[in-house]
Amino acid sequence: MVADITNLATVDVFISELQETFSHYIQKGTLEIIAPSPDYYPDLDNLPATLGDPPERMKWRTKQTLDFAYLMMYGHTKGLYYLQVEDDVVTKPGYVTKIKTFVDSQDGYVMLEFASLGFIGKLFKSADLPSFIEFILLFHAAKPVDWLLTNYLFVKVCLDNMEAKYCPKAMEKAIRKYKPSLFQHMGVESSLKGKVQKLREKDFGKVELFIAHDNPAAKKVWTTLKVYQSHTLEDAYAGKNYFWALNPQPGDTVNIEFAKPLVLASFLFKSGNAEHPTDQFYDAVVEIATGPGAGNETYTWSQVGTFRRGVAEGALAGKTPSLAVRIRATVESAFWVSLREIWIQTLPQA
Repeated sequence: MVADITNLATVDVFISELQETFSHYIQKGTLEIIAPSPDYYPDLDNLPATLGDPPERMKWRTKQTLDFAYLMMYGHTKGLYYLQVEDDVVTKPGYVTKIKTFVDSQDGYVMLEFASLGFIGKLFKSADLPSFIEFILLFHAAKPVDWLLTNYLFVKVCLDNMEAKYCPKAMEKAIRKYKPSLFQHMGVESSLKGKVQKLREKDFGKVELFIAHDNPAAKKVWTTLKVYQSHTLEDAYAGKNYFWALNPQPGDTVNIEFAKPLVLASFLFKSGNAEHPTDQFYDAVVEIATGPGAGNETYTWSQVGTFRRGVAEGALAGKTPSLAVRIRATVESAFWVSLREIWIQTLPQA
């Protein structure tokens, strides 16, 4: 869901980028993009203060609650279950299978919890959502949404002429917690200006910062970028670490020269990682060398891809053996750059 109501032109541009980047998943129906109308929201600039919050925080948390309600209203008819996640989380490997297995093993619950902090990783039966939606719409300006969730669960589970001493056990039965957490929230800066969120799931474990692949042998791996500490390109290509370097300048390159000419099947470069999400290639191209160069150029280069949202990937149908592949920066970057995944696949040679 794209929920920016302050600049509708920006929303249109962002949706167009999503449609282009994820066209395959949109066409299959796996991914849907929705955007609430500004008319859905009340006057967020004139909310009565609660909990002593200043106007800017009232506006932020109230809109966030209404955003969640809108998303649940849209999504609760799409499947048997509804799982709340955000776009700045990392997951445990195999998390979908783990969630499905846990869901299939449970019954008689109100909510399943796959992360402990905030509203992330909370799973509901879709059939139970309408009552929760009504609850948070009724009290949308009273409290933050995760506080409203606690109040809703108390009302649903404990407010049935139950003695107070039995409520904790009833809540434990109604809320089943999966351990360890399957989601880790990585965002630090909130959409509320000045709000910093440093809390982390304690039992999530170490976040994976790179993905290793068995890449073809290289005679030389080098870069014109200034490498930071031990995050070398050689180790990244070998699957031992992630590559990390200072701000790319126009013409800077990341170079992989193969030990022998290879017919390439595909390439994949992913920049940025969970700890440094902004350290990406923003304006860069991927090129392959198929022959010797002229002048100061060792090779003749042909462009085969570009970076979009930090990722460059492509299939190569050509039969001409490649001598090397490189990433070339085309614009000065305001950020450092990292490569968390390098994967070069080859075709069998006769």
